[in-house]
Amino acid sequence: AEFLALFRDCECVITNSFHAAVFAIIFEKQFVIIPQRRERVHQNARFHSLLRMLGISNRMVKVNEDIVNLMEEKIEYCAVHARLQALRSLSMNFLRGSLEKIGNFDCN
Repeated sequence: AEFLALFRDCECVITNSFHAAVFAIIFEKQFVIIPQRRERVHQNARFHSLLRMLGISNRMVKVNEDIVNLMEEKIEYCAVHARLQALRSLSMNFLRGSLEKIGNFDCN
């Protein structure tokens, strides 16, 4: 609870953690992501995927980019939540369809 409260109560988030980025989105915080480097660079793929799906790809800091300016670009959370809802609907439809295919399983 204390960990989540840190995200709930903060003004903004600067992170290189996927889960911290997710919590920033859940709590509608302004955030930027500092990409992973060296042996962890492969972890950036899930950042890119998440941000692309939500229409906020600009939240990943690029080399020599001014973090302050990026943080001042407000995230349109109404649009983010609309995309999240659409993705949830797709996921639920997929799960329902898959469960119904395996037998007498009624998802309603």
